[in-house]
Amino acid sequence: MDQRRQILEETLAARTKAQELLRSLTAAQAGSDPSVKDLYKRVTGQSSIENSIASTRRAVEAYDRVIAQLQSSDTPEVKVNPTTGMVGGVGDAGTLSPGART
Repeated sequence: MDQRRQILEETLAARTKAQELLRSLTAAQAGSDPSVKDLYKRVTGQSSIENSIASTRRAVEAYDRVIAQLQSSDTPEVKVNPTTGMVGGVGDAGTLSPGART
């Protein structure tokens, strides 16, 4: 299996886990006792479960974008040199170090 296919399968699995978490969080929110005070919400204005749901939704959306890129044939392949950790696209003249900002 090529590296791109492996990354796609791992990303699909991670997205599935994130969706399961999202379903679990929304079910927990729906089943929570409204009379119980959420101290986090009193301080921040938003409950901890609401923050978790929003964060998980953003993660699922990010996985969707990555999956779409991996499935498109025009996305350049990225190679990582295992000895240096340098990253660069196939055919790129330059490389970026893992901590470099662009």
